[in-house]
Amino acid sequence: MIIMEKFWACPSLPFAVYRELAAQVEQVVGVLSVEIKCLPETASFDYHQSQVEGLVLTFENNPSTQTQIAAILTHYEQRFCAEHC
Repeated sequence: MIIMEKFWACPSLPFAVYRELAAQVEQVVGVLSVEIKCLPETASFDYHQSQVEGLVLTFENNPSTQTQIAAILTHYEQRFCAEHC
């Protein structure tokens, strides 16, 4: 079994939406892990910027898994990233 890793990010996407996205991707057969990577803490907090660096997706390298992940990421990109990024 070949394992793939993918990083995905939308710079101003809220943490709650990242959690929703992670929950969706975790349901795909063949996904091994989904990690939400937070940015390092800084002295200033900006409500207009995400506090998340992005998602790290680890999954089996098979066409079905890749197609389903791509469909979910495309949905979130079109729905949220065009507005926020």
